[in-house]
Amino acid sequence: MALMVAGAAVTGSALAGTASAETRAEVRTCEYLVTARHGLRVHTRPNAHSPVVGVLSHGQRPWADCKRRGFTEIRGNVGGVELRHGFINVKHLKLIRDVTDDRVSAGAGRQPVR
Repeated sequence: MALMVAGAAVTGSALAGTASAETRAEVRTCEYLVTARHGLRVHTRPNAHSPVVGVLSHGQRPWADCKRRGFTEIRGNVGGVELRHGFINVKHLKLIRDVTDDRVSAGAGRQPVR
C-alpha cells in the first residue's frame, strides 16, 4: 500500500512539473521603457521588501514578462547578468512592444555551421 501511495506522489509531482513548464512557455516577453526619474530598483523577489540587486536607469529598455501590474521578471536587454531574472515594478515602466516573436524567430534562417 505504501508503494502505491509513493508512486501516486511521484506521478502527481511529475504532472505538476509538466504543467509549470507549459505555463512558462506561454509567457510573453515585452520591451519596456523605464520611466522612474531616479532609476528603478531591481529586486531578488517580486516584492518591494526583498533585497535590491541593482538599479535600471531612467530611459533604459529592459525586456521582461508582459504584465499590466505588480512585479515582472527581467528576461534580457540589461547591462549586467546579475540583473537578469530580477524583478521590477511595472508601475514605473511604459510598454514599448511585444518582443516574444522576435526572440523566437531570431535563430530562423541561419545556415548550419560545417
